[in-house]
Amino acid sequence: MEKLGLLSMGETPRTDILPVMKREMPDVELVEYGILDGLDAEARRALEPLPGDFPLVSRLRDGSQCSLGKKQAAALLEQGLQALHAQGVRTVVLLCTCRFSLNVPEGMLVLEAGRIIDSAVDAVAREGGTVGLLTPLADQGRELTEHYGSLPCRFVTAAASPYEDVRKAEAAAAALKGADVVLLHCMGYTAPYREAVRRVCHCPVIQANSLVARFAAELVNSEE
Repeated sequence: MEKLGLLSMGETPRTDILPVMKREMPDVELVEYGILDGLDAEARRALEPLPGDFPLVSRLRDGSQCSLGKKQAAALLEQGLQALHAQGVRTVVLLCTCRFSLNVPEGMLVLEAGRIIDSAVDAVAREGGTVGLLTPLADQGRELTEHYGSLPCRFVTAAASPYEDVRKAEAAAAALKGADVVLLHCMGYTAPYREAVRRVCHCPVIQANSLVARFAAELVNSEE
């Protein structure tokens, strides 16, 4: 059976993401690794964002959220790649919509969700159009607007964590009304969040983990 590694920014199992991956790849063995697995509260606090670092939010095993910095996470992600490589995994999905520059073990292919999502944003951006971004943190929305600054469209942003009540996302989506398309810019957003945003915005809503799962499935299937 084909193996696919799932490298998470949080703790495993990722019960929010696994069903989406299994739906698209029922015949693939999914091997999880979470960079926070085995870390106690003090060790997690040491990973919190430093001044000037890009803030990330991820999920703990109990469903709660934690924050960590992009720079703080990079070394742990590389450890995760090595651990998955040692288990015979040769293709890995990095479950974070942020982009990284990592040292990858020889012979391993890493699909960065962030690069897939960036391509999706580029695909829907058009002159005179508006793209909405829902992010877990308001600071992320501001950073992403700058990140996508070269694209021809206008961006509107709102913040609501995927690890909190979906009603908060529904309320936050009011700021995205008028967008031509909305992207849920975190791998933790699930179908109920997509439907909540769609009810408010009345436009197509892209769920990041579903899009990445379909991309990964195409790649795995192409190796048959």
